Amino acid sequence: MATPPISSRILFYVVIFLCFIGGVIAQPKIDLKSLKQKYKGDDVVYLNYTDNYVIDIKGDALKIQNSISTEMLFLTDKSGPYAAQQVTYVDFINEINDLEAFTYVPKEKGGYKKVEVKEFKERKNTSESVFYDDVSTKSYIFPQPVEGAIGVTNYIEVLKDPHFLDKFFFATFAPIEQRSVSIKVNKNVNFKYILKNPTNDIILTEVTSGNYITYTWTRKNIAKIKGESQAKSIAYESPHLIIHIASYKGKTKTVKVLENTRDLYNYCYSLLEQGVEKPDKEIIRITDSLTANAKTDLDKLTGIYYYLQQNIKYIAIEDGLGGFIPRKPSLVCSRKYGDCKDIANLLYTMLHYAGISAYHTWIGTTDIPYRFDDEPVMGVANHMIVSAQLNGKWYFLDGTSNFLSYKYPSDFIQGKQAMINITADSFLLLNVPIIKAEDNAVTDTVRIQIANDSIFGNASKTIYGLTRCGIASGLKYASENKHQEVLEKFLELGQNNCKISNIKTTGIKGRDSILIFMYNFKVPKYINQIEDKIYINMNVEKLWNKSEIELETRTREFIFDQTNYHNKVMILDIPKGYKLFKLPNNFKIDNKDFGFEFSYEEKGNVVYYRQKYFYNSLFLNKPDFVKWNETIEYLYKAYMQTIVLTSSEK
Repeated sequence: MATPPISSRILFYVVIFLCFIGGVIAQPKIDLKSLKQKYKGDDVVYLNYTDNYVIDIKGDALKIQNSISTEMLFLTDKSGPYAAQQVTYVDFINEINDLEAFTYVPKEKGGYKKVEVKEFKERKNTSESVFYDDVSTKSYIFPQPVEGAIGVTNYIEVLKDPHFLDKFFFATFAPIEQRSVSIKVNKNVNFKYILKNPTNDIILTEVTSGNYITYTWTRKNIAKIKGESQAKSIAYESPHLIIHIASYKGKTKTVKVLENTRDLYNYCYSLLEQGVEKPDKEIIRITDSLTANAKTDLDKLTGIYYYLQQNIKYIAIEDGLGGFIPRKPSLVCSRKYGDCKDIANLLYTMLHYAGISAYHTWIGTTDIPYRFDDEPVMGVANHMIVSAQLNGKWYFLDGTSNFLSYKYPSDFIQGKQAMINITADSFLLLNVPIIKAEDNAVTDTVRIQIANDSIFGNASKTIYGLTRCGIASGLKYASENKHQEVLEKFLELGQNNCKISNIKTTGIKGRDSILIFMYNFKVPKYINQIEDKIYINMNVEKLWNKSEIELETRTREFIFDQTNYHNKVMILDIPKGYKLFKLPNNFKIDNKDFGFEFSYEEKGNVVYYRQKYFYNSLFLNKPDFVKWNETIEYLYKAYMQTIVLTSSEK
């Protein structure tokens, strides 16, 4: 999956405060023994953290700042890793002032001494996947994070752009004694808020004083969010507050900000149009060469799309408002690299010049659970693609995915609502389809022969859809000296001693082609023979094995990259001198979103064993956990069955 661009970094920015907790307490009074018992197994607890927002008006502009005051208790002598903290900010969105941090260290005879942080290191938040990143950090380390110490952080955050306000989460990856968010708003500000995933223990109070209304949300005794594999982002499940400003009355005028989806579109378009230009001579030359022999508009679309995938490298470039304003297509074309919106802008320019109905499109990746028509805020989108309409059908083209067919959206935008720029004054909201499980199919055909206590034979694996894209990408980026090893591991039939040989591959290069692997295999010591009978379990490879959910410990719902369909045909040649003695029972379970079907059939001296597995959703939600486990339990019973052959000479 391509690294999401800057807007997802902004989502990261607005929740990053969850990672640096502290506070001001004149004389800390805590019952350490009681808290250690209450949060047994945890290394830290956030005693309190508070956001105090003030939204006011100065002339015709908004003045917005947030005083953040937080405190963190080190519960054990293993709390040291939590001492390393950082405050994250984005230059054009906010600035950090008056940052202070210190530790209240317990004295041997009672009370505390205050040890201040002496050094704050400031740097750009760069990574291997980001060419230039406008996200900055002020990092520091709490001194003496011993058991019973309290780390404190205080600072003021000044918001520069009212389109980029914070989100406030009421749970994080460590327990919290008390969390509060206070927002003091000038009455001339049309202030809006949305409480997502609300719980009954979040208390809201409203106080009016003079020309201001103060809203305060408080939650206490908050359990931590567990880190679990394949879990949805916390925004799907954790209660959190989204705020935005619809409009405000300044000294001389009323200013609209983000009241509705139309306002959001207008602002996004104002940024987009700064990067739009007519194609230059080089773009025209390349586009003409790509479409010269095209017979249809679809030929033009695929020629241009695949050229960009092959020749324009995706690099996440996060540079101020450049994180939202696409660079000029002529610059991207000459550089041969760009981020998602840069590549989308170049793709749009080339398609539009070629006469294709193509449009810039804003969209959020699947880790963002919001919709443009429900939450009109900048955090709804963190990605840009191009939508194209041909013969009444929409195609969602993502230039950051190098091996993707035009037929499919990238896996991380499936099911998401897209905002499509039709004109300066009009847009369209469409839901990107979730690719059907059958279109992501993997089909295995395995022919098995028996020799002594081993099985051997030939097999083929045929791969379609997004699954094909993922496999092709993985093989492309495997180092040359590891390529054979990666293939053998991928093709082995679920047994550590399975030997794979004579691999032949077709369809690896064409993005619209079907990917096929053909190979030979051998699994030694697989057959059980007792007297005149041979016992063979045809489930050489057990899909969904060990996938039951620990209901007592699993707390978060699952998210997957794509739907799944697996079709396996196992063909057993009955060896000479033997005949079928016992054929296993057929098994089938068919739920709404997932299930499997196994069937056995004898034809002459051959046994056909057909398996089908399907998963039709991108999510596995808590109400389905029990049903999933029941399915897996039933599956395991099917896996235990064996075919029995007996000597034909008796």
